Amino acid sequence: MKCKKIIPLIVFGLVFLLLSCSEEPVPKPWIPALEETSFIYLADTVDKALDIQKETGESIKSGNSSQALASLEKTRHSLLKLKLYDIPMTEFRQLVYDADRLFYLARKDEAKANLKKGKEILLAMVDRLGTPAGDSINELLQYVEELEIAFDHFPDKVGTILKTLGERVNLFLLKGDLVLAGATFKKEQ
Repeated sequence: MKCKKIIPLIVFGLVFLLLSCSEEPVPKPWIPALEETSFIYLADTVDKALDIQKETGESIKSGNSSQALASLEKTRHSLLKLKLYDIPMTEFRQLVYDADRLFYLARKDEAKANLKKGKEILLAMVDRLGTPAGDSINELLQYVEELEIAFDHFPDKVGTILKTLGERVNLFLLKGDLVLAGATFKKEQ
């Protein structure tokens, strides 16, 4: 008689155990964090271009055309840094932050789409900037590729990887001059 009462409990327990093991882990609710984001690098690049532009004007007024041409090249370099590095990297950072939020809102497909767009931005940057900047940007690409795998196979690791990627891209933005050290922008850009 006792055996008949225990068997349904055991069966119920096994069914419950099987169902709980087969489900994909549910992401923890997203708790907004105040990330230390800064846009000082954008202002610095623009300020540098404006300062050089002022020097160029003074060189032209004084009749020193060779100095003016050199200053114009510096201005061009500063503006290309803004166009080819600062702005795309800022867009990438926003896509990463949004992917983090979307993941914790259980909108995995949208988070993955953000990362896909981000990957396209990074690939375009590597193509335009070449080495040595491309070598550094490849580090971010490796994190994106790791995330692509984690989203489908290791969802419990996604949050940690997203956080690390967000921290790395922030560092890349603040240290842009170091990342671009030795990079030269082609004339046609």
